[in-house]
Amino acid sequence: MQTLGSKMLSCSTPLFYLCCLLLVSFLLLLEEAHAARHGGISLRSQHTALLQWKATLASPPLQMSSWQENTSPCNWTGIMCAAVRHGRRMPWVVTNISLPDAGIHGQLGGYGKVYMAQLEDGQLVAVKKLHQTQEELDDERRFRREMEILSQIRQRSIGSLHMTLENEELAKELDWQKRIALATDVAQAISYLHHECSPPIIHRDITSNNILLDTIFKAFVSDFGTARILKPDSSNWSALAGTYGYIAPELSYTSVVTEKCDVYSFGVVLLELVMGKHPRDLLDRSLSSGEQTMLVKDILDQRPTIPTTTEQNRLTLLIKLAFSCLESAPQARPAMREAYQTLIQRPSSIACPVPFSTLTLQQVRDAC
Repeated sequence: MQTLGSKMLSCSTPLFYLCCLLLVSFLLLLEEAHAARHGGISLRSQHTALLQWKATLASPPLQMSSWQENTSPCNWTGIMCAAVRHGRRMPWVVTNISLPDAGIHGQLGGYGKVYMAQLEDGQLVAVKKLHQTQEELDDERRFRREMEILSQIRQRSIGSLHMTLENEELAKELDWQKRIALATDVAQAISYLHHECSPPIIHRDITSNNILLDTIFKAFVSDFGTARILKPDSSNWSALAGTYGYIAPELSYTSVVTEKCDVYSFGVVLLELVMGKHPRDLLDRSLSSGEQTMLVKDILDQRPTIPTTTEQNRLTLLIKLAFSCLESAPQARPAMREAYQTLIQRPSSIACPVPFSTLTLQQVRDAC
């Protein structure tokens, strides 16, 4: 049997909780208004902001292409950043920065500290300030410019060289003149990495999959995920990287990375251009007595039209250069600068004395 008091309590319980909820909401509003008048951030806003910020830690990072790296965190407010996302530049303004005063704010990472920043649109993002020397900052600026270019190239590319050679119609369209020009483009790009960059950069994964073609079949070397910068004060030892079928043989017994590793991979790509497929059968065995009589015309990709005399001379040069790049001893391979210079020789200076119709692979090595 319920008493009158218990009935009154039972009936008024929902009303009691509603009043409590309204009171809490009113106090929170007062707290936010007080914080706003004094230029602060309310406790609830801080809690929500921290949750949002922690969520951004797991989000894909955006590339800040014009960040003022040398400023201290307290001077970051008001700095204009230009983020590159999906190939589009988006202007951002930092309106608030949380200094590393406690807990997760300003936590140390392997390469710098993480801060919570608020953008002009109210978005909370995690900002990492890297520990860098001035030399590294200069390298980073150059790297970011290259990354912007590569992202634009990837958007307008029709696919990789590997995809093109796998497609019957595209392989026919990729005639001998285009293939020779493509080889020159790739040689020039790798030569730039090896000889024009300071310190030199080794790509370590030159493959037909990592060579992008645009709509006019101009080639671009892409995917620098395994690239390594050669520094004179470093031993340049590294974990094995690259793609099977393109990796230089010396990396099977040593981990010392040199420019000649890229040269070997380039040699594989040259034969792939000539044959229209990966030259694994040719690479798996040395020139035996039977292979010494193998005709060059028999290994050519049959999908393009028959090469002209000028193209025949160029293809002979391409194959000879490929064999030089594929020498088992790294020191016997040419430097990429030499390889590029070889490919841009005048046609009159590269004619082979042996007729193309009877030219063998062995003669390409020895006589041409």
